Amino acid sequence: MPAPAGHAEPRLRPGCHLFRRADGGWRLYGPEDRFARITGPEAALAEAAAILGGQRPVSEAGFDAAELLAALADRGALAPAPKPQHPAPGPAGRRVQVLIADAVGEVVAGLLSPHAEVTCGRPGDPLLESDVLVWCSAQLPDEAWQGADAACAAAGRPWHRTYAEGGRYIAGPFSVPGRTAGYLDARARRLAAAAAPDDLRELWAALDREPGPPTPPSQAAAAIVGGVVAADVLGFLADGTVASAGDQLVVDPALASVAHHPVLPLPAGVGAVNR
Repeated sequence: MPAPAGHAEPRLRPGCHLFRRADGGWRLYGPEDRFARITGPEAALAEAAAILGGQRPVSEAGFDAAELLAALADRGALAPAPKPQHPAPGPAGRRVQVLIADAVGEVVAGLLSPHAEVTCGRPGDPLLESDVLVWCSAQLPDEAWQGADAACAAAGRPWHRTYAEGGRYIAGPFSVPGRTAGYLDARARRLAAAAAPDDLRELWAALDREPGPPTPPSQAAAAIVGGVVAADVLGFLADGTVASAGDQLVVDPALASVAHHPVLPLPAGVGAVNR
């Protein structure tokens, strides 16, 4: 008996369960507490459950079990065909510069090191030729990031960034020149939405002149923020896919939340107006 179309071995869709009740009846459970009664020969039901659980190959399915599996597929209860897996890139030929100011940067560098040639430095170090730049800052370095954004755009170099603000951690958006928003785009949009844009500019200028004492991220917060940044970079190096997809991520450890804020690129020249 061949596997249903698109499946090497049929498996239930995540969140679905085929189970036998205490009274002997069978049910299919789906998300949002939806139940469906499943009827048929007991032997076929048990056989189908064993196949879906990986205890038996689908090639051994009898006629009744095969019919049941086909019915489950028609209901959308089986997982879709797996997509081709893209292996994580190897170090050869992949270069990432990571500028580290806190534990977030250390997490990023550690996660990327097995998959790329990682050069670590401190914020303010010269930008090197690389496939991706990652800049993990303790606070928002507005003037430096404006310069980095312009340099990366000119070089066609993608870059990611993080900083802490008000107990939260801001990541991205991951900037791919000509494809996703850069820092200048995100900056201009924030100023346009601010109730007091002049005061916001002055705050950033003050932080550039005299950065306040940073709040070191907890180990857990650094793991979360560094993990999502590293996932974006690894996805991009593997096949150009960026998990955050043009979003700025706001991680709030106190609430255990990650908020997504889409940031669209502005027309050429518009970002410079809000400098």
